[in-house]
Amino acid sequence: MKKLLSTTAMLLISSAIFGQVGINTANPRSTLDVNGDARVRTINPANTPDYILAADTNGVLRKTTLSVGDLDGSSDTSGVSIQKQQYFGTIADPNQTINAGVIEIRLYPVNGTSTTDVYPQIRLRTAPASNIDVIVLDEETWLTAGQTSSVNTFNGSAGKYTFTTTNWDIWKNIGSVTMALNEKNVLTFAVPGTKDLYRATCYVVINSAVAGQERLYNLILEKF
Repeated sequence: MKKLLSTTAMLLISSAIFGQVGINTANPRSTLDVNGDARVRTINPANTPDYILAADTNGVLRKTTLSVGDLDGSSDTSGVSIQKQQYFGTIADPNQTINAGVIEIRLYPVNGTSTTDVYPQIRLRTAPASNIDVIVLDEETWLTAGQTSSVNTFNGSAGKYTFTTTNWDIWKNIGSVTMALNEKNVLTFAVPGTKDLYRATCYVVINSAVAGQERLYNLILEKF
């Protein structure tokens, strides 16, 4: 017991004087430097399970965001990434955007004020070296107000959207018409100069009569 107390005291004194404690090493290089295995008997779950803990080449533990694939589009071997933006509201919020690869996407209220109709919008995140055309295939499905079911409310369209070296960051409305309540649009497109294929699922549904929660806005972006 005396030996344990003495060792503990030495560790505390060493920490106070030098700011670093070493176990099985006389030359600690971090606040706590363990030369050997470490065991923690109880590890509580994180509040945000989006992080992983890993050691770098020097054995220093670091926290990094857990992601599937490479979101910046710089790698030919990047995997699949899925991101979502879901929120309640009276009107679509243009500040709720998703970034993946070279694309940014959002839902925008028609005229900036409509509480019923929106536009899916996309833009580039960086300027292209030259003008590029993005071909978007749009599959639209909806339920008209008062209907309980229908087999005819489906439309498909394709559009070409040109981004120049100067207007690359200007939002472009996607689709042949606006997106109404209880409607889903699935957009499929690729950006010239990259190998990534994108699929965006946009869905706006009537939610409740509670103020501020009348609509549920869903935006899911997949990058392959």
